[in-house]
Amino acid sequence: MPIAPDVYKKIVMAKLYMDENFHESIDLDRISREACLSRYHFHRLFTRIYQRTPHQGATGSGSSITERSEGYPRLPCHL
Repeated sequence: MPIAPDVYKKIVMAKLYMDENFHESIDLDRISREACLSRYHFHRLFTRIYQRTPHQGATGSGSSITERSEGYPRLPCHL
């Protein structure tokens, strides 16, 4: 089932809030309030959109591009 555009925007805005306030102690209740969603609904949608839990998104843990690329040679970047 597709995510409604207004709900998707709430999740993205909450992720931006997490990124901008990474130095603060932010819990799921606070983030879900920022998104105007229940904590359970927020957690489910965040995980669906970002393929990681809000905790993994806040701490940077989990599978990232850097972690997935370990063992592969760095390619030059030409701009």
